[in-house]
Amino acid sequence: MIAAAALAVAITAHAPAQVQIDDTLPVRGHAVVADAPRTVRLQERAHTGEWYLVATERTRRTGWFHFAVSSGNRLTERTLRVVAAPSHGLPRVHAAPFTVEIVMRELG
Repeated sequence: MIAAAALAVAITAHAPAQVQIDDTLPVRGHAVVADAPRTVRLQERAHTGEWYLVATERTRRTGWFHFAVSSGNRLTERTLRVVAAPSHGLPRVHAAPFTVEIVMRELG
């Protein structure tokens, strides 16, 4: 039972609910690590339901990570998640999917 609870919080990720078109989409989070950086991958869900790679980063030794990717040039909603690769005995885990709305750039 403890193992299941630990895996449920093994990785977290978040981003703003809205990001302007042609801007930077920041994603931040934390993954459980075993005294070493861990590879994390930002993925986006395609219309077919499959996940594809957007970016790859390494966590800090503390587990914190940050992605800064393009928001794109279309008004849309993007469903994203972060996946942590197996590392030093830790299993592959993924954060709950989250949605970011890409909106018009503010005039001003």
